[in-house]
Amino acid sequence: MKKIFIFLPDGVGLRNFAFNNFYEIGERKKLDVTYWNKTIFSLKDNFGFEEIKIKESKNHFFTDLCKRARKEIELKQNYRNFNNKAYLSYHFPHNFKTIKASFKSCIVIILAVLFNSKKGLLQLRKLINKLERKSPYYFLTKKQLQENKPDFIFSTNQRPLTAIAPLLAAKDLKIPTATFIFSWDNLPKGMMVVETDYYFVWSNFMKDELLKFYPYIKEKQIKIVGTPQFDVHFKEELFDTKEHFFKTNNLNEQKDYICYSGDDFTTSPNDQFYLEDIAKAVTELNKKEIKK
Repeated sequence: MKKIFIFLPDGVGLRNFAFNNFYEIGERKKLDVTYWNKTIFSLKDNFGFEEIKIKESKNHFFTDLCKRARKEIELKQNYRNFNNKAYLSYHFPHNFKTIKASFKSCIVIILAVLFNSKKGLLQLRKLINKLERKSPYYFLTKKQLQENKPDFIFSTNQRPLTAIAPLLAAKDLKIPTATFIFSWDNLPKGMMVVETDYYFVWSNFMKDELLKFYPYIKEKQIKIVGTPQFDVHFKEELFDTKEHFFKTNNLNEQKDYICYSGDDFTTSPNDQFYLEDIAKAVTELNKKEIKK
């Protein structure tokens, strides 16, 4: 029986690969599934799943600055390579509100200038790996892998800084690894921080984007697997009638309701204006309805 570690660096992995029937699918496939869990949520206590918790441990202090510089360089190179200013809009402004934040921002700016080339980007990726191999976090996760001896590591997210060290530890122990590109917009935004043996993507389009933005990845490393995060929409046992939904949520069946889904400030900084426009439009429609 193959022993598979499902690495959970953050809550995204919980949503996509724990809060569903993913564990049960693994059991049906005769796999020994263990969640390698860095989140505070206990899958053992809440669901009875096998898990190994990763206790609090720090990345190398300089890695985050290198990661931020890498993203800035990738976005600038994408802008030049594809002649599209949209890539520059994915870059968030540097923080100069405090002395500490200003110092870090200056370091990132310097790194982004020094390594701003194809060769420089490769050197920066190597520097990030070198730094993480010196971190307490790397040695902790490497020890856990040596003790448990998994056959395969699957990282549920390619984006978090906390995913680098564990996957490097697996690589150094010759354990095959894979990562999941969890969102359709992650690739053009320069959000790849890990390097694995395999990359799981949603579709042919996402496969083409992965090859486009990260040419060091080979086509044979990419597997098209779809995405589990929308499976819930097809589960008929979760469907609800309008009558029951309205009654459960104390809603008036004689009224129409609008479900507005917003986002955080960095992703959608103009949300309040969209919501204001909707409120004004609804107000005007209500006035017309009253006149009738």
